Amino acid sequence: YQRRVHGTVSVPDSFGGAACIADDGATRSQECSTNECPVDCIGSYGAFGSCSTSCGTGSQTQTFIVSVPSAFGGALCIADNGATRSQECSTNECPVDCVGSYGTFGACSTSCGTGSQTQTFTVSVPSAFGGALCIADNGATRSQECSTNECPVDCVGSYGTFGACSTSCGTGSQTQTFTVSVPSAFGGASCIADDGVTRSQECSTNECPVDCVGSYGSFDACSSTCGSGAQAQTFTVSVPSAFGGMGCIADDGATRSQACNTDECPVDCVGSYGAFDACSATCGAGSQSQTFTVSVPSGFGGAACIADDGATRSQVCNTDDCPVDCVGSYGQFGACSTSCGVGSQTQTFTVSVPNSSGGAACIADDGASRSQECSTNPCPVDCVGSYGAFGACSASCGTGSQTQTFSVSVADAHGGAACIAEDGATRSQECSTADCPVDCIGSYGPFGSCSTTCGSGEQIQTFSVSVPDSFGGAPCTLR
Repeated sequence: YQRRVHGTVSVPDSFGGAACIADDGATRSQECSTNECPVDCIGSYGAFGSCSTSCGTGSQTQTFIVSVPSAFGGALCIADNGATRSQECSTNECPVDCVGSYGTFGACSTSCGTGSQTQTFTVSVPSAFGGALCIADNGATRSQECSTNECPVDCVGSYGTFGACSTSCGTGSQTQTFTVSVPSAFGGASCIADDGVTRSQECSTNECPVDCVGSYGSFDACSSTCGSGAQAQTFTVSVPSAFGGMGCIADDGATRSQACNTDECPVDCVGSYGAFDACSATCGAGSQSQTFTVSVPSGFGGAACIADDGATRSQVCNTDDCPVDCVGSYGQFGACSTSCGVGSQTQTFTVSVPNSSGGAACIADDGASRSQECSTNPCPVDCVGSYGAFGACSASCGTGSQTQTFSVSVADAHGGAACIAEDGATRSQECSTADCPVDCIGSYGPFGSCSTTCGSGEQIQTFSVSVPDSFGGAPCTLR
């Protein structure tokens, strides 16, 4: 920096005097500074760099570059050279995986036996932007079997049909066996008898058959000594058949003949099976037999019968299933529908064994219900009552009294509210109809002094009314 100084000529030269060293107004300069001038800093932030993440929220940085540093007390830049600053940056949302889990299992659906319990899936963070799905939807449920205590199982069983009579005639016995189809368990009710227990009863069908007893006598002499001769024999019955017993092979006195010759002729057997007897069971597969009877036995090399005399054969009969009667009962009555007074309670019918094959039906369907009245404690009854109309006034005029009586139509009971008064209680009030007649009350006062002191004079007395008549009362009278 230079400072310029202006020269001033106070006395100009004249008449050949010496000139000034400079003209008036001439200037000259010299440097006049020792300190440097302040230099302000110049700088700026560059462009932001790339984002630190490819999705979601990241950060990006820009760097401050000083092009002219401050000097000699000049203003500083807003940041140091190379200083950085960051800002949030976001490109695409990052995938969010679903977060969720199944809760604890709920209560078992039954208090005994095998039930089920459920757990619910709760999504705490739903998937987004292509993130992985949860294993189940929010609110989805899954179940598992659960078992607490075994349910009581009542025994189910019954006596079967009676077996065949021990005798085919006369008095015998027959037995039936108790069969347990479902044994009791876990405290269930026992059956009326153990499995396999038997009980018997007498049985009597028909009188025993008496078979005929008889035989043929000896043959007569042959009518011929050979071949084509004949000889007869007579049948004699010693015990006739009775009660369905087998008949004899011939009537009493019947005869039969045979050829007689020197060489006997072959005789083929003649016989047949009789009718089948009664089936051993009325249902569930029994058996029945028929007996082979030989009426003419084979002889002399004749053909034998297909079975021996008295041989039996059997067949299956009555193969239909035996009727199964329904087994069921009503359960205990439930709670009363009201806590006091008359309500109702219900019991439900449960079928443990349904009827089948024409067995007797239960008295009600499975699940049917029936109700009955129930009464626990009587309900409180509030007293109901009121005062009647007031009676006649005790006075026909003036002020009297009249009474009304309290009547209880429903007495309080079982803790109900009492009435405001007892039955028959009374209360009174004043009553006034018309004012009573008031008779006049009055009297004469004493006589005054005589009008003369001698001779005939007069003296006066005055009538005074103390109560005037009113409301039709009698007036005073002057006598």
